[in-house]
Amino acid sequence: MTSTIPTNVLEYEPFDAANRADQFGWYSRLREEAPVLRPRSGYWVVTRYADVRHVLMSHDVFSSAPNQDEVFALPSAEQAAADPDLMARVAAIVEGMPVPMEELLAARVIVAADGEQHARIRRLTSRSFNPKRMNNAKQRIASIVDDCLRDF
Repeated sequence: MTSTIPTNVLEYEPFDAANRADQFGWYSRLREEAPVLRPRSGYWVVTRYADVRHVLMSHDVFSSAPNQDEVFALPSAEQAAADPDLMARVAAIVEGMPVPMEELLAARVIVAADGEQHARIRRLTSRSFNPKRMNNAKQRIASIVDDCLRDF
């Protein structure tokens, strides 16, 4: 991967709303000036296709797992095990899911799972998110959205 340039040379924050006005200009500039950047927020920004592919395919080197705690603020497996009430609430939510609770606590979301764990969760969930089921759900989803937006 290409090395980073110091964050003080290019001030970019991936979640700053001000950057959205010219997001494609930013992406072009990042690819040219800072293809791999770690801004003050601490998140890594990787902008070149080959570098992104390397990150996504190198599960032994890179992991999505640490981000799930930051982004979703969900309890870790250790926190849940140490707090019986929290564990009971989590158990009630995941009851009946075809994935073991230990795995849910470890990964929680498919984008935060790596390697075989990601593949296993994807295989399980893909059964429910096939084109036929999504097409069948389309009308119901539209109705729910209409109901929610009616008061606005």
